[in-house]
Amino acid sequence: MNSELDHLAAAAAPFARFTGYDPVEGRRRIAARIEARRAAASRQTAPACRQIQHQAECELRNLATRVINHIAAPAQLDGLVNSRDVDPIGGLVFAALLYLSGHPRNAQFWFEFAAGSGDSTASFSLYLHHASVGELREAEHWLEQTTQLANQSDGGVPPRPSIPPVHAYMFDTQWHGQNIADDTSDLPRPDLQLRKTVDHLRIVLEDEQLGSFVLPTSEVAEQLHDLVCP
Repeated sequence: MNSELDHLAAAAAPFARFTGYDPVEGRRRIAARIEARRAAASRQTAPACRQIQHQAECELRNLATRVINHIAAPAQLDGLVNSRDVDPIGGLVFAALLYLSGHPRNAQFWFEFAAGSGDSTASFSLYLHHASVGELREAEHWLEQTTQLANQSDGGVPPRPSIPPVHAYMFDTQWHGQNIADDTSDLPRPDLQLRKTVDHLRIVLEDEQLGSFVLPTSEVAEQLHDLVCP
């Protein structure tokens, strides 16, 4: 933008002595007007962006809460710990637990693990996660992935069962996607004891490509069972 203004100012210079126009001062005024318009546009869009991010965060918390409170969730998480055949839904449950315990980065790893195995709830969770931190390009990618998983034809490989099923979400035009309308305030979320256990999970550094991540334990699975299945 500055180079364009410099070009215009230079072009106007030969005429300045006839019109009394000061190219340097004119450039300064134009730049000030552009900056004022940018600032006004930013003030108008910033609240809307913050509202969208806040809405995405709330909806992801609601979704994660419903995931860990599913009747099969403790068993799915235990299967992730003790089974040789890793169940992607166990990864979804663990991701939801990590997110609700204040570990969104670790949760993202396990959401991606479950989504990569064809779980549409995990894919939708990644959409909400990226939207909540303003990463809209990544959010759009995961929304497209969610749509593909939910609309797979009978001739293809069907998506793994989702908890809760994606078709239960309501469509919201503001999101150009789906959101969660159910109130989860009456459902339990990780208590202090469970959060402390999650805080002390062992960190694994697999390689440079995967980076670091945490692994679930039998203690976490047992405490989740005690929390949601009293």
